[in-house]
Amino acid sequence: MPFFLPDELIGFRYLKTTAGNEATEAGSFQHEIDLAFFVVNFGYSKQDYMDLTPRERAFIYRAWEDKLVRDSQLNHDATLLAEANAHRKRGRSIKPLWTKHGRVDPEEMQRLVQKEKTQQKGISGILSRIRGH
Repeated sequence: MPFFLPDELIGFRYLKTTAGNEATEAGSFQHEIDLAFFVVNFGYSKQDYMDLTPRERAFIYRAWEDKLVRDSQLNHDATLLAEANAHRKRGRSIKPLWTKHGRVDPEEMQRLVQKEKTQQKGISGILSRIRGH
């Protein structure tokens, strides 16, 4: 890529990339491979794909990988929980996949936001006094 982006931002964390001979053979068709990926997974047209910058493509690949891993983990957790619930002892309650959390009081949320704002002003005020501005 002609620009610099840290590999932590755009590199795959979980999926392996092709290595060695396969990578050199695929290199000449990389544009077509990328186009096929975007058409199949996201329903992009060729024009939609061409409108993306290489940076946008890299971030889309990374977001797709993260989504794939999250979905796989959720499927794993749901299957494991269903298995545990199916084999639970008689009289035990079913474990829920999702737990409900209490609603947040809007007044409490407003108070927390105001507190955060005052802390930020306090820090910036201290920093400005230290710098002499």
